[in-house]
Amino acid sequence: MDVVTLSLLTMLELALVLGIAVFVLNRKRKQLQTQLQQLSTEPPAEPETFDSIASGYLPYLEKLILESRQQLESGESKEEPDSVLIAALNYRLSLLEAEMKVTERSNDYPENHWQHVVELFAPPEAHEPEPEPEPEDEPESEGDDPLIKAQARIKSLEKFRDHFFSMKKQLEALEASKQKLADQLETLLPEAERSEELQSLLDTMNTQRDRLQDELAQLESQSDELSRAASKNIPGEDELQRIEADSEEKASELTEQIDKQKKKIFELHHLVDDLHLESEKTEALQAKIDQFELANRDMNMCIQVLEEENQFLQGQIQSLLKLSEDQSVYDATGPQQLESLQAQLEEKDEQIKTLEEKYTAMEKEYLTLYEEANS
Repeated sequence: MDVVTLSLLTMLELALVLGIAVFVLNRKRKQLQTQLQQLSTEPPAEPETFDSIASGYLPYLEKLILESRQQLESGESKEEPDSVLIAALNYRLSLLEAEMKVTERSNDYPENHWQHVVELFAPPEAHEPEPEPEPEDEPESEGDDPLIKAQARIKSLEKFRDHFFSMKKQLEALEASKQKLADQLETLLPEAERSEELQSLLDTMNTQRDRLQDELAQLESQSDELSRAASKNIPGEDELQRIEADSEEKASELTEQIDKQKKKIFELHHLVDDLHLESEKTEALQAKIDQFELANRDMNMCIQVLEEENQFLQGQIQSLLKLSEDQSVYDATGPQQLESLQAQLEEKDEQIKTLEEKYTAMEKEYLTLYEEANS
């Protein structure tokens, strides 16, 4: 094989390798162009920000806070609340609310995110010596630390809420007592003489109302103290102030309920006075009825006497009519005596008829008065 043939084969091999390389490079270039077009059509990637509203982080925190509050209210409403669970829920609520505030502030000022974290999650400094607790005043280190002071005020608000739950129970008991009084009042209406028992029940309700008003005044004074404490510049107190506002709103609602109880008790007092008047009216009617019954007995006696006289006259007439025929002719005074007896008999009949009419009229009047007295 000569040199020319070898040269041709070498050139062909080089051409083949070069063609393959060109094909591969062309395909790679097309792939790169496609990727470049895709990148050019997509929006440029924004730098990572604390966009928690778009990601749904804030609604998630709100959901957790609501669930924790519901669980806290459910635990406090039990007869024997679990103090450990309540303390844990309060601590969780404080952390969730602090996290929610960090999120809201970071949405407005993302560059200060970690500064907000330091402000709201700063733990108490470990190197500060804790002073001895005083009987009334709080320790100085706790007063300077925002988180510890906030926790202390949360405990005060919890006591305030416990007072409100206690007062709600007392109001429910007062409502039950009022319902019992209303039931007794329905049976009292036809029996005015039982008004003294109703009056004693009303006095008991008045005593309970006065005691509740005193307790409410104490709670309002506690609310004023908490409001004065809230006026200090303590970071992260917005949620505590909102809780205090809710407590004051509950206090106003409780005051309205007590005012309604006052109004109902005042109406019941008026009803008792009306029942006293009805009782006096019933006594007057009863006295008049007794007079009618006395007159009725006298009239019955008169009617009985007249009936006896009538029977006597009837017997006299019958005896005169049945005279023996053997006694021959009547005596000259016989017809006159007969006419006189008949006249007396008619007169007695008229008197009896008149008395019976009077008796009927008095009986109707008696029935009318009796119905009025019982209505």
